[in-house]
Amino acid sequence: MFRVYRLYACASDSPMTGDERLIFAASDFAGSAGLPSAPVAIGRAERGKPYMIGRGDLFVSASHSGGHCVCAASTAPIGVDVQFHAAADYGAIAARFFHPDEARYVALGGAEAFFEVWTAKEAYVKLTGEGLSGGFGGFSAVSGGRAAREINGVRLERVPFADNYTLTVCANARRVGDIIEF
Repeated sequence: MFRVYRLYACASDSPMTGDERLIFAASDFAGSAGLPSAPVAIGRAERGKPYMIGRGDLFVSASHSGGHCVCAASTAPIGVDVQFHAAADYGAIAARFFHPDEARYVALGGAEAFFEVWTAKEAYVKLTGEGLSGGFGGFSAVSGGRAAREINGVRLERVPFADNYTLTVCANARRVGDIIEF
């Protein structure tokens, strides 16, 4: 089976809970990917990473920011992060929490560079299950003075989304279809 993923988006004020959103995305994706449609239920790993109980063939991730929630479902481990471009002192945040190469990149590139790095790092730690406590400064989403295309061998994809948002997916899988609004 090919390693593929699909993205799903809804308003963050949707009446669905976070787990209901993930179950919807996983169920829809399983059907479209030709996976068994057995009932799905969400479990949580030690640091909160969601997983599909009893489904080693189906992986999920979710993120919300501003007015949007994004879910990803895949046949491979996956992490997704979306961020609304709120005003902040990006250089100071980068200097405090990012790898030195990333802080330099943000100092030169401003807000766009900051969100490119932030969403890549968040997507990666969601994929690994480490979460933010995994040491954001211990790895870099910048390589050769540019945004990295992978972290530790796992591919990063910046996906066009809504105005004033940055969306990044971390997975060794290929995106299929457009983002499904629900």
